[in-house]
Amino acid sequence: MKRTITLRFLLSLCVMTLVSAFCGGNLALAEDVTFSFDKSLGTSRDAKSVTSGDVKIDMSKAYWYDNWSEVRAYGSSTITFTCTNASKVIKKIAFQYKSGTISTSTGGSFTTSNSVWESGDADYQTVIFTVAANYYKFTGVTVTLAEKSSAPGAVAPTFTISPDKTLDCLESYTVAAVATDGSGTSLDGTIEYSISPESGDFTFNKETGVFKAGLSGGTYEVTASYSGTTGYNSATATCTITVDDPGVSSWKDYRMVTAQNQILEGVQYLLVSTDNMWAMGDIPVLYGNGQGYAEAKSVSGISNNGISVNAEYSALPIVLEKVGEYYALKTTKGYIKGYETISFGETYFTNDIEYCETVSSEDLISLWTVVIDVNGNAVIRNVKDSDHALMFYSFSDDRKFKNYGYSNYGTENYPYVQLYAKSAEMSISQDALGYGTYAVNFAYQMPAGVKGYAIESVKNGEDGEDAKLQKVEAYNAGDVVPALTPLLVYSEEAAAASKTYYPIVIYKDVEAYKGDNYLEYKRNGGMTASKKGVPVYYYKLTKKSSDDPAKHKPLGFYWGAEGGAAFTLNNTSSAYLALPQSLFANGSQASALLFDEEGQATGIQLTPTTENNTQAIYNLQGVRVSGKLAKGIYIVNGKKVYVK
Repeated sequence: MKRTITLRFLLSLCVMTLVSAFCGGNLALAEDVTFSFDKSLGTSRDAKSVTSGDVKIDMSKAYWYDNWSEVRAYGSSTITFTCTNASKVIKKIAFQYKSGTISTSTGGSFTTSNSVWESGDADYQTVIFTVAANYYKFTGVTVTLAEKSSAPGAVAPTFTISPDKTLDCLESYTVAAVATDGSGTSLDGTIEYSISPESGDFTFNKETGVFKAGLSGGTYEVTASYSGTTGYNSATATCTITVDDPGVSSWKDYRMVTAQNQILEGVQYLLVSTDNMWAMGDIPVLYGNGQGYAEAKSVSGISNNGISVNAEYSALPIVLEKVGEYYALKTTKGYIKGYETISFGETYFTNDIEYCETVSSEDLISLWTVVIDVNGNAVIRNVKDSDHALMFYSFSDDRKFKNYGYSNYGTENYPYVQLYAKSAEMSISQDALGYGTYAVNFAYQMPAGVKGYAIESVKNGEDGEDAKLQKVEAYNAGDVVPALTPLLVYSEEAAAASKTYYPIVIYKDVEAYKGDNYLEYKRNGGMTASKKGVPVYYYKLTKKSSDDPAKHKPLGFYWGAEGGAAFTLNNTSSAYLALPQSLFANGSQASALLFDEEGQATGIQLTPTTENNTQAIYNLQGVRVSGKLAKGIYIVNGKKVYVK
């Protein structure tokens, strides 16, 4: 019998064959997801995330450039494609490419000439591209998905990952994953790491899996993705990293910089015209090459030469980075640089400013000198063209910040500007004789007039005297104190009248204090929680004056709860004393550690006692005294005694 094959049957057979070849032998239909970008992506230079269907694209630093209708992804940034449907995989990514270079270590094959990536036989649910130097420019992208499939005869590998981990601030943890066969032999293939959320107070190396906690708490999920290999399917595994919240305070507001020693690398500043309360904002892309001026943003002043922290959501915070003897002005959008143009073979400097991705000691137009003059005004001059400086311009309703000619500075339309540094608060009470405790989750500059001490070691008593804890000077005014460093602080000014200081917050790694320190900061649900790993007694610094001698408490460290148990510490910038119970011989206890007069003269020493020690003698300021008593009133055995 003669068999007739119709044209329709042949076409169907061709389609089935093509789909089967594309999907590794399965008849899973391919699906294209197309992204066409426009100005709705946003013109600010920051992280972007867009989703369409089962595909999510995360760009770590990019923006829409409307003049040329293109997406610009910054050099060294990443473009991550994720298939959000677990039953599907990414088979192909085709960029509508204009210029620039990207690369990927994900696997598959990538053709740079037309910016097309294909998965080959492997299955991928995440594909990560890294942008080379400068920009990668494109107008859209098409992502092809297919149903997840297994190669014929392939089996699931044994894919394991490091266990969940809880860390303290600044601790590190290496997440490691391994794919093995049934006998424990490691398999070929690639393993890539990702983290969610992608941004936060941490650092994470996607190649090595090393996580380092920052200075605040959070919970993060690390995913390891295995590519698969001959005979084995792809696989994923996750682990959760929890960073304990230290429970100490964060920064407060911005305070005016008044001295040159407050110009520090790693400090976040706002540039403000105080007379008008206008701060420098973003640099919109105004001209073809990206240069322009910075917008002026209205900000609100507060007491004590301050600006509300809310200003940073509209103004443009600047962090100083030291480059040789000069500074780079770093923002979340890039570094601020001057602008020069070449006309008829000659270089001209303009009033414009722009962002750049990198700075170097050779690129002087991207560097600045920063000086605070005798009147507290900020003079920020361009290194390559010192005749220009960052200034505020105001005429009628036209307000902006630009790199204007320095000869205009301080005139009617170019008023002086000031720098305001992000700052915290440190309150020291006269009632506590000028002492306090302090611990915060950022590095800071010790304020003028304040010293910081660690309580470092135990000195055994001699001739039957009590043992004493030693106060050791750790940081002087102007020193940079590392984050999460609990200190006993002292101010002679505050001893005369209570005073609030404003330590400048510093965003940089600072070497930790190397000495021993019995002071601690960590809380757990607001309760003191020692990191020593041994039984401790907990003490808080306090002083209570009362006309009732029975209620009078001289300045010292006292148990915060019965038996030296953990207690609630409401002040989120205070520290406490945590003494190992082993320091007290034969199970003895000391419910109070008092400041004595000898210690006041030579560096405070803390003497174990009890709150009702009948041998103790105090003056009316609550300071313990000894030896021959001068004329005056004292408290002895809980009663007032007059010494003639």
